[in-house]
Amino acid sequence: MSRGAVRAGRGVFGPGLAVRLGLANAAGFIAFMPLLTLLAPLRIEAVDPDAKALILSGVALVGAVVASLSNIVAGWLSDRTRSRLGRRRPWLVTGVVGALAAYPLILFAQTGWGVLIGVVLFQLMFNLFFGPMNALLPDHVPDARKGLMSSAMAMGAPVGLAVGAVLAGMGDLSEPTRFALVAAVFAAGVAPLLLWREPPGPTVPPSINEQAPATRRRADFAMAWSSRLMIQLGLSASQVYLLYFVGRAAAEGAAFPERAPAALVSTLILVSTATSVVTALAAGWVSDRTGGRHLYVAVSGTLVCAGMAVFAADPSWTTALIGQLLYGAGVGLYSTTDTALVAQILPSRADAGRDLGLFNLGNTLPQALAPGLAILVLAGSGWGPMGGYPARFAIAGGSALLGGIAAAFIRGVR
Repeated sequence: MSRGAVRAGRGVFGPGLAVRLGLANAAGFIAFMPLLTLLAPLRIEAVDPDAKALILSGVALVGAVVASLSNIVAGWLSDRTRSRLGRRRPWLVTGVVGALAAYPLILFAQTGWGVLIGVVLFQLMFNLFFGPMNALLPDHVPDARKGLMSSAMAMGAPVGLAVGAVLAGMGDLSEPTRFALVAAVFAAGVAPLLLWREPPGPTVPPSINEQAPATRRRADFAMAWSSRLMIQLGLSASQVYLLYFVGRAAAEGAAFPERAPAALVSTLILVSTATSVVTALAAGWVSDRTGGRHLYVAVSGTLVCAGMAVFAADPSWTTALIGQLLYGAGVGLYSTTDTALVAQILPSRADAGRDLGLFNLGNTLPQALAPGLAILVLAGSGWGPMGGYPARFAIAGGSALLGGIAAAFIRGVR
């Protein structure tokens, strides 16, 4: 352990662990975001083009339920695991191996049911990795560095989206090549963390919130959970169906460039990714120095709402670009400050893995609710030439705004 890593009560946290966590988190997003936003939708479209939207909704719904349960169980088990590999690392290794094994099942699926089985296995094993990995943040990162570390971890989502966008834009790549690239990057990115020697327990002092009265800790926990649920519902209700939305708008004569829908989506995602990266990097550094992370989360919900409102108002290339810029700024601000906020207000570090798993329901429940909502909206009649897609974006924006309002009421942070 270096002298720089131990001063100021930082425990084992230093550049080495920061790089390992940042790489593993980015690799995790690369593992699942292109899969759920591009690879699985394209496989579903190949096996059943007529019912692709409904099949995708069902796959996302069941996968989200499995992800939610497995994340909580993995966090709880890792809290109580004692082994030569550490508390979290045995579950990290198991999850990575299992998630890699799920890719071929999805790739070679010939029916919607086959895709469903592959995605369920992936969600189960991936969350055995992802839940315990996130618990390393409260275990080993002090409050004064949580924003900075969260900035690095926030790069995971835009990087995952960017990889998906690049894969979408490279139309000459075969389907097996796309799967192989994602799997290879995932394995390489998590390898440094899997090889790290994990300490037997937490190495930094408890957060300030852990010393607060139990009633306030429970209230903050509930408000932060509600905020995450509503904002993530807004995010889930928009981006998963972006490919189908753009294709429908272009087919109905909207003012889009004459390019394939996948290529258009690739450009849009790259726009929001660049905005997210800049915003996320700045947000972590600033929030460590100013405090008030809950207020940053509140602003992020407003930005996401504004982006979705632009999408819903008038589908066109210009409005799509503006909407993605606003959306990207909101996601970047949210991804950094919400991660740091949640790690700071956990009721007890002894149950950090379990509690983060419960918080993760705020990520995965929207993945279940959004497809269910899509089934109702898209199956409706009388929506006009664009079907129910504009209504979905309007609902997504309203949900994100409510999530931002909920974050403003959190009190257990400076």
